Amino acid sequence: MQGFFSQVYANSYGYIPVNLMTVLAALDQVTALLISFGAVVGRVSPLQLLAMVALECVFYSINKCLLLVGWLDFMDGTHNKFT
Repeated sequence: MQGFFSQVYANSYGYIPVNLMTVLAALDQVTALLISFGAVVGRVSPLQLLAMVALECVFYSINKCLLLVGWLDFMDGTHNKFT
């Protein structure tokens, strides 16, 4: 999802590269999903979990690619772009 939204922001569409940085970005997103999953496990139905995961993936990617990197020009602690 994040690769797609970063291509939308850059207005250039093509293949999404799979390299170490994209795998680390995916691990970041999975971490957020697992934290949310752990907070609601046992309280919601499997269908609600599926909806939560689908929506959280979309909104996490929009937040990270468009807001943090695109408009706010956010950098992490090592002064690298947060991509």
